[in-house]
Amino acid sequence: MVLFHDWVSDYILRDKLGNNHEGYRNVSARLWGAELAGRYALLDSLILDGSLAYVHDRNTDDNRNLAQIPPLNGQITLYYRPGVWHAGARSRFSARQSHIDTASGLDTIKTPAWAVLDLYAGYQLHPQVELRVGIDNLFDRDYAEHVNRAYSGMFGDPSDRVHEPGRTAWAKVNVSF
Repeated sequence: MVLFHDWVSDYILRDKLGNNHEGYRNVSARLWGAELAGRYALLDSLILDGSLAYVHDRNTDDNRNLAQIPPLNGQITLYYRPGVWHAGARSRFSARQSHIDTASGLDTIKTPAWAVLDLYAGYQLHPQVELRVGIDNLFDRDYAEHVNRAYSGMFGDPSDRVHEPGRTAWAKVNVSF
């Protein structure tokens, strides 16, 4: 478990600076939150694994929220590994993000909560070679992360969310040296 609190006297804030001009300025900000991860063996080969992360923030100079801060999010995984093969199910989820900064122009809309289910399996072909297959977003849910690396509000309209892929089947080979 990690708990943190940070008082930043020179937080670099992208903001509207009047006359619809955008720029950067330094503000005082406060951020606090927690990360929690755990693993529990239900049986010798049945493992429950999970993680949670949360960040809360405040621009203390302007008494408003900071933009592009993710909401409570996490994942829970149950996997079975009896020997050379394994299988698992993972639920990834995020709470609704309503703690936004509309003044900066980066957070113009709230992001709804979501949860998706992923399934995967693997087989150890050789001590250094593993084949894995899976289906992400099994129920083909339409969802968007509040903060997405491909879109940070720097291009286009921040109300246009970048939605994550629907149901996706994948396969990969892991080779270790």
